[in-house]
Amino acid sequence: MADPSAAIGLKEYGSWGLSILALGVTVVWNVHNRRYTNRKAEEVRTATFAYAAWKDLRDPVLARLREFAAKGHELQALTVGTDDLPGLTGKIHNIGYALTTAHLALEEDLNRLRSTEVPQDSWLPLANGLLIGTETDWDRIITIITDAVTKPTAEECRAMLKGIHPLIRSIGKGISDQIAIENAAHDPNKI
Repeated sequence: MADPSAAIGLKEYGSWGLSILALGVTVVWNVHNRRYTNRKAEEVRTATFAYAAWKDLRDPVLARLREFAAKGHELQALTVGTDDLPGLTGKIHNIGYALTTAHLALEEDLNRLRSTEVPQDSWLPLANGLLIGTETDWDRIITIITDAVTKPTAEECRAMLKGIHPLIRSIGKGISDQIAIENAAHDPNKI
C-alpha cells in the first residue's frame, strides 16, 4: 500500500504553487494596467493642455468676429433708418471706420493662430472672405461703403448698403467653419 502522507504533501505544494502563480499573474497584470493607465492619463493631460492653448488663441478671434459682425449690423440698421443724406453719410463714415478697425483687429488675431491642421498663412485669407474674380468679400464691402456715400439721395444710399450684410455673414461663416474644424481636431474627448 502507498504512503498517504506523500500524497498530502503533494497537494499542499500544488495549492501553494497555484497560489504563487496566481499572485504572480496578478502582479504582472497590475503592473501592466498601471503602465497603461499612466500612458492614457498622460495623453489626456497633453490633449487637455493643447485644447486649452487652442482656446486661448481661438477666443480672441471669436470676440473680434462678434465685434466685426456687430459693426455690420449697425450698417444694416442704417438701411431702414430715416436720416437725411448728410446724417446718413456721416454715420456710414463712422461705422465704416469702426468696421475697418474691427477687420484689422480680426486679421491680427487670425494671424496669431497656429495649428498643425491649418498652416498659419491659411488663416489670414479667411478675414477677407470668398474670392470671386479678383475681389474678396472684404473688397466688395469697402466698394459698397465707398459707393454708398457718393449716391445723390438717401434712398439710393440705403439701397446700396443692403449688399453688405450677406458679405459680412460670409466672412463670419468662413472663419466660424474653420474654427469648428479646429475645435474638433483639438478636442480632448476624442482620446
